[in-house]
Amino acid sequence: MNLTLQAYKSTSLSSQPFSCFLDKVNKAEFYYLYNKQCITNLNKVYKTVLFFYSCCFAFFAPAQNLLLNGDFEEYWECPDNLAQLNLCKHAFNPIDNNVSTSDYFNLCSSINFLDGMPYSGNGYVGVVAAFYPYGIYSVPPGYCEYIQINLSENLIENEEYHFEFFVKLSERSGIAIDCIGIKFVEDSILYDKLFWETQSADWENIKGNYIDNIAEWKKIEGRFIAKGNEKWLIVGNFCSVNDFSSTVFDSLKFLTYGNFSYIFIDKFAVSPSVVLPNIFTPNNDGKNDLWTIKIFNPESINITEICLYNRWGKLVFKAGREFTGWDGNYNGQPCSEGTYFATVLIENKSNNSIKKLSGNITLLR
Repeated sequence: MNLTLQAYKSTSLSSQPFSCFLDKVNKAEFYYLYNKQCITNLNKVYKTVLFFYSCCFAFFAPAQNLLLNGDFEEYWECPDNLAQLNLCKHAFNPIDNNVSTSDYFNLCSSINFLDGMPYSGNGYVGVVAAFYPYGIYSVPPGYCEYIQINLSENLIENEEYHFEFFVKLSERSGIAIDCIGIKFVEDSILYDKLFWETQSADWENIKGNYIDNIAEWKKIEGRFIAKGNEKWLIVGNFCSVNDFSSTVFDSLKFLTYGNFSYIFIDKFAVSPSVVLPNIFTPNNDGKNDLWTIKIFNPESINITEICLYNRWGKLVFKAGREFTGWDGNYNGQPCSEGTYFATVLIENKSNNSIKKLSGNITLLR
């Protein structure tokens, strides 16, 4: 980053990751009782173990978010300055620091950089999305910044994935733009040129959808069909300097702070377009009482068949296109706590192809 830009950022100065712990238990006795369908008679110690085991599995299941540290909470060290994205776990700046830098923020620091606050939790990131050609700061033409984030597994060829993230314009920004894009890649190469110069995005924000929100965070989402083996995601401005719209967001700020758009990013998630939740609690408390399927693109797929089996392989629930959820009952009687197995047939409306999904479900009461 050149000195004038670093000077701008400097003038604006005004956790451990979640882990699960299970007490040691007599595994032989536990599984004996489990297989005898006596889970409902287990004492509170065993039920507590089962509950925490299931919660850990649910929150860390890859189907929930394939991005490692997509909420930017985990870090190697607490950032104490700008241009320290390398301190955030599973994320880095894919551009040589002599060309462009990116920023990591966390409330563990006592310094509030750029007057920002996270969407949730403590961590978030930020990038310069664009510079106006004329203004008080002089930078190389087309200067912008990027974030690259690691996926927990390789994407599958021809599979459709849904992604979403939250953005917010820094109050120090003088302009707002409509161009932000995402690219999925297989490797973690360090580049010496900005991406808009050499590559195109796999997805781009809708033209005219300006990121000009400074009071509230805005959710941005989209879909992507994988080429196969993608292991990383890159977010930033992939538009040519002459190929995106910008607007002077605030003329006073434009003249006072800078001729640029600086965007905060938080709560980034990538998941298959169809997600089978792996835990639900049908205890009639009004929370998570039904097991349902999360579909991000209902206009392009149909659920044609759902079958749920208990641990003995007995069919306890079956439905077709009319499926609205499973309440955890079989023939009007509550099913016992434990693990169930689901198979789901999905029809692609565009080509009438059928795909089979499967997964485990933990039922807790």
